[in-house]
Amino acid sequence: MGLLYKEDPSCLDEYLASHWRYVELNPDSALVPKILFAAGEIAFEAEKFAEARSAFIKLSEEFGQNPLCADATERVARSYFRENNFVEAEEWARRAKKKKPSEETLDRALKLISFSIFKQAEEAEARGDLDAAARHFFRMVDEFPEGEAAQIALYRAAEDLRKLGKEEKAAAVYKRLADEYKTSRFAQSALSLSSEILSSLGDWGGVADNYENLYRLNSETPDAANFLYRTALAREKAGQLDKAIALFEEFSVKFPADNRKAEAFYKQGTFFDKLGDPKKADAKYAAAFAAPAEGDGALYRAKGSLALGERELAVFRGIELKGNLEKALNEKEISLDTALGHLLGAASLPFAETLAEALYRSGEAFEQMKTALLESEKPAGMSPEEEEEYQLLLEDKAFPLEEKALEFYKKGVISAHGSGLWNDWIAKIYGRLEAMVPWAFQRVEESARVEIPLPVPVADWGAN
Repeated sequence: MGLLYKEDPSCLDEYLASHWRYVELNPDSALVPKILFAAGEIAFEAEKFAEARSAFIKLSEEFGQNPLCADATERVARSYFRENNFVEAEEWARRAKKKKPSEETLDRALKLISFSIFKQAEEAEARGDLDAAARHFFRMVDEFPEGEAAQIALYRAAEDLRKLGKEEKAAAVYKRLADEYKTSRFAQSALSLSSEILSSLGDWGGVADNYENLYRLNSETPDAANFLYRTALAREKAGQLDKAIALFEEFSVKFPADNRKAEAFYKQGTFFDKLGDPKKADAKYAAAFAAPAEGDGALYRAKGSLALGERELAVFRGIELKGNLEKALNEKEISLDTALGHLLGAASLPFAETLAEALYRSGEAFEQMKTALLESEKPAGMSPEEEEEYQLLLEDKAFPLEEKALEFYKKGVISAHGSGLWNDWIAKIYGRLEAMVPWAFQRVEESARVEIPLPVPVADWGAN
């Protein structure tokens, strides 16, 4: 009959029937398990899965100790899988696993379990039951953590959780994927997605952890600089200033040509200020101004120079003109010159916010110098005539300082009219001009960016 079937497959039903007749007529024969297995294999190959299962299940249930039992049970699982009945496929594959199968059969059973779980997850997604889908994906990962299928399952589970609005749980799953499968092709996108979610939740420490992992995973790739920089920014937002300082330092050393180097130095300076270390802060501000940044990156060069100017202005304002007036005046003049050097450095760069502030602070400093001179301590023991003469000398030295202040303020007005620039610092400049020469200036309240820095007065006030 077997030879006939090979010659003419159309006699399949008769061929299978012959196997069942043998089993019926010879129930106690030692050949029955082999006959049942053969019948099952023939039906399986012909894709008659229900008939194949009848033979395999009979073998499995009635001849449980037979060496073919495990293979027969695995075939039942495979037949259900072929019919897309993944719940039954998983169940029968687990039964096969318990029947002490050969290594080859065990491997097939484990693959069937894994594939069946994954397929159940996909079916749940298709019918919109995302909770169930995520549970199936997690089952698969927990039981079969090796290989790319587990990575895909975790990624899909996270996506399902996001669709359910469970953002925090999704972020944790993305991070788990990257932590457990560092070399996975999904690790980078998983960490990026986790960071996106955590940033929306305000978990900047978590965002920093993710970007630091991305950097460590890609430290020699073109993306490394971006990942490291984002790590430092996230540490800043998390309030972890010591870590942010260290990361920006690593950034400036490892990527010396990056256009964000000036920003990195400037931020380090602000962090040191917050941590109460002005000396280290000033060193970083100076490094920011000296950094070879171009375009928008040069804004932080200007900010660094401004910060140094503000620091020196605080020193300048703290010097009182009393006691040894000549010595005090010399110290105050030197401090003003130093501050102006920093402010003019900032004004030399074409950025509205820093140009206007530098001009205003320069003008304000000259006004403060004028006031300090006029209010300085008078030498003791002068006659009324000497005191009057001394006051005239002070005024001769003080009032040219007002002209210097006006020069800086006028530059601010020129920049406002020439470019449409308007910001808080220009408003302050107009405020001073309206107080000093109220008939001469009319406001222009528009917004724009200064593209070309205007010339500013040099620090030569002492020549007068």
